[in-house]
Amino acid sequence: MISDLSFADLLLILQKGDGSYVFAEQCRPSTVVSMRIDDVVGQEVDPWMVEECNKAMKHHGVYKSENMITDGDMNICNTYAPIRHNGKTLGLVLRETNLENREANGRYEWESISVGRQLFSMIAREQFPYTDAVMNQRHNARVSDGFMLLTKDGEITYASPNAISCFRRLGMIDTMPGKNLGEIGTALLHENDPVPETLPLVLMGKAAVDSELNANHSIVSIRSMPLMDEQGRTGAIVLCRDITELRRREVELQTKDATISEIHHRVKNNLQAVSALLRLQARKTKSEEVKKSCMRRNVACRR
Repeated sequence: MISDLSFADLLLILQKGDGSYVFAEQCRPSTVVSMRIDDVVGQEVDPWMVEECNKAMKHHGVYKSENMITDGDMNICNTYAPIRHNGKTLGLVLRETNLENREANGRYEWESISVGRQLFSMIAREQFPYTDAVMNQRHNARVSDGFMLLTKDGEITYASPNAISCFRRLGMIDTMPGKNLGEIGTALLHENDPVPETLPLVLMGKAAVDSELNANHSIVSIRSMPLMDEQGRTGAIVLCRDITELRRREVELQTKDATISEIHHRVKNNLQAVSALLRLQARKTKSEEVKKSCMRRNVACRR
């Protein structure tokens, strides 16, 4: 998610026992062309990066490289976020940003990059990934599906075009910026609409949880991600995705499975009836040849 929001490649760097560094994981953004064509997982970092890694491991917060890398038509800026647990630095998350992608950015790009930076800085403060996250939804929303930015009180400061489209399908006719997301979501619900227990938390952005909003014959998957600074929660990013068609297909698949199960059950019952008739015929006949034929057919029915 940070990679998509930041329009940048992310690399996980771990330090080996001999003091060298190795790439342990790699994440390419889906919102922009990746700068890394090859898979670098398992490779040692370039020698010129070792000094930067050493500084970043000892740095209190996010460490920005003092060197600008030029690779063809790309100007790359490296930023490191130390991964800490109980005061011990375990590794680094490297964000590789092509500054050429920062030219001629619109409102969507700037808002996305801004929240990506906030989440990235939360890594160094041990605030991200979340320790109490409840995210087990099957259809997880992604950045490209739509996102909204909320204040601490749940007021929407920005909503991407895809996010607005999701709520339009739910029946929203008003604008979103400046409105409270909780009030918008509540207004969309009708008396008999299902309301998950986690929905209020998601609409207020108070916890890292998943939920769904089901209204107007449409279903939107929603995920809230609280944003925090040194003092605590400052707001949230809410991801949303229209999963109406996916749920329709799931229902169709469940119906087909139920139909197939019923057919299997009826065929089994019919075969059991045939098997019983063959056993009855075998007991009553005096012909050994008929008995053997009935037993063979009975075995075939059981199979």
